[in-house]
Amino acid sequence: ENDINNLKKQHKEEKQDLNNIIAQKESEIDHLSKQLETAENIMEQQKENAKMRDKQFRSEIQDLEKMLQDKKREMEEEGNKMRANEDKLRQNITKLNKTINEKEAIIDSL
Repeated sequence: ENDINNLKKQHKEEKQDLNNIIAQKESEIDHLSKQLETAENIMEQQKENAKMRDKQFRSEIQDLEKMLQDKKREMEEEGNKMRANEDKLRQNITKLNKTINEKEAIIDSL
Protein backbone atom coordinates (compact mmCIF):
# COMPACT_ATOMS: atom_id res chain seq x y z
CA GLU A 1 0.00 0.00 0.00
CA ASN A 2 2.92 2.27 0.71
CA ASP A 3 4.22 1.57 -2.79
CA ILE A 4 0.81 2.43 -4.26
CA ASN A 5 0.76 5.70 -2.36
CA ASN A 6 4.30 6.44 -3.51
CA LEU A 7 3.31 5.68 -7.10
CA LYS A 8 0.21 7.89 -6.78
CA LYS A 9 2.36 10.66 -5.32
CA GLN A 10 4.95 10.21 -8.08
CA HIS A 11 2.21 10.17 -10.71
CA LYS A 12 0.70 13.34 -9.22
CA GLU A 13 4.12 15.05 -9.26
CA GLU A 14 4.78 13.99 -12.86
CA LYS A 15 1.33 15.21 -13.84
CA GLN A 16 2.06 18.56 -12.12
CA ASP A 17 5.43 18.75 -13.91
CA LEU A 18 3.71 18.13 -17.26
CA ASN A 19 1.07 20.76 -16.45
CA ASN A 20 3.86 23.22 -15.58
CA ILE A 21 5.63 22.43 -18.90
CA ILE A 22 2.32 22.86 -20.78
CA ALA A 23 1.70 26.19 -19.02
CA GLN A 24 5.26 27.33 -19.85
CA LYS A 25 4.84 26.32 -23.51
CA GLU A 26 1.47 28.10 -23.69
CA SER A 27 3.11 31.20 -22.23
CA GLU A 28 5.89 30.97 -24.84
CA ILE A 29 3.27 30.56 -27.59
CA ASP A 30 1.40 33.64 -26.30
CA HIS A 31 4.64 35.61 -26.23
CA LEU A 32 5.55 34.52 -29.78
CA SER A 33 2.01 35.28 -30.98
CA LYS A 34 2.30 38.80 -29.56
CA GLN A 35 5.70 39.23 -31.23
CA LEU A 36 4.24 38.02 -34.53
CA GLU A 37 1.28 40.39 -34.21
CA THR A 38 3.63 43.28 -33.44
CA ALA A 39 5.81 42.40 -36.44
CA GLU A 40 2.73 42.19 -38.68
CA ASN A 41 1.53 45.58 -37.40
CA ILE A 42 4.95 47.11 -38.06
CA MET A 43 5.01 45.63 -41.58
CA GLU A 44 1.49 46.96 -42.26
CA GLN A 45 2.50 50.42 -41.01
CA GLN A 46 5.63 50.35 -43.17
CA LYS A 47 3.50 49.31 -46.14
CA GLU A 48 1.12 52.23 -45.50
CA ASN A 49 4.07 54.60 -45.10
CA ALA A 50 5.52 53.37 -48.40
CA LYS A 51 2.15 53.93 -50.11
CA MET A 52 2.00 57.48 -48.71
CA ARG A 53 5.59 58.21 -49.82
CA ASP A 54 4.79 56.81 -53.26
CA LYS A 55 1.65 58.94 -53.48
CA GLN A 56 3.58 62.03 -52.36
CA PHE A 57 6.39 61.25 -54.81
CA ARG A 58 3.92 60.86 -57.69
CA SER A 59 2.25 64.13 -56.69
CA GLU A 60 5.62 65.89 -56.64
CA ILE A 61 6.43 64.47 -60.08
CA GLN A 62 3.08 65.73 -61.42
CA ASP A 63 3.77 69.16 -59.92
CA LEU A 64 7.22 69.23 -61.52
CA GLU A 65 5.82 68.12 -64.88
CA LYS A 66 3.20 70.89 -64.70
CA MET A 67 5.88 73.44 -63.81
CA LEU A 68 7.97 72.20 -66.73
CA GLN A 69 5.02 72.50 -69.14
CA ASP A 70 4.23 76.00 -67.82
CA LYS A 71 7.87 77.05 -68.21
CA LYS A 72 8.00 75.55 -71.70
CA ARG A 73 4.84 77.41 -72.70
CA GLU A 74 6.21 80.62 -71.16
CA MET A 75 9.48 80.23 -73.08
CA GLU A 76 7.60 79.57 -76.33
CA GLU A 77 5.55 82.74 -75.77
CA GLU A 78 8.73 84.68 -75.00
CA GLY A 79 10.32 83.27 -78.18
CA ASN A 80 7.27 84.34 -80.21
CA LYS A 81 7.48 87.86 -78.74
CA MET A 82 11.19 88.02 -79.54
CA ARG A 83 10.56 86.90 -83.14
CA ALA A 84 7.79 89.51 -83.47
CA ASN A 85 10.14 92.19 -82.09
CA GLU A 86 12.87 91.00 -84.46
CA ASP A 87 10.44 91.35 -87.41
CA LYS A 88 9.48 94.85 -86.27
CA LEU A 89 13.15 95.80 -85.94
CA ARG A 90 13.86 94.50 -89.46
CA GLN A 91 10.91 96.50 -90.80
CA ASN A 92 12.15 99.61 -88.98
CA ILE A 93 15.67 99.06 -90.31
CA THR A 94 14.26 98.66 -93.81
CA LYS A 95 12.26 101.91 -93.40
CA LEU A 96 15.31 103.71 -92.04
CA ASN A 97 17.47 102.49 -94.94
CA LYS A 98 14.77 103.59 -97.38
CA THR A 99 14.60 107.01 -95.69
CA ILE A 100 18.40 107.30 -95.72
CA ASN A 101 18.50 106.36 -99.41
CA GLU A 102 15.78 108.92 -100.21
CA LYS A 103 17.60 111.64 -98.28
CA GLU A 104 20.93 110.73 -99.93
CA ALA A 105 19.20 110.92 -103.33
CA ILE A 106 17.85 114.37 -102.44
CA ILE A 107 21.30 115.48 -101.25
CA ASP A 108 22.94 114.08 -104.40
CA SER A 109 20.41 115.90 -106.58
CA LEU A 110 21.31 119.22 -104.99
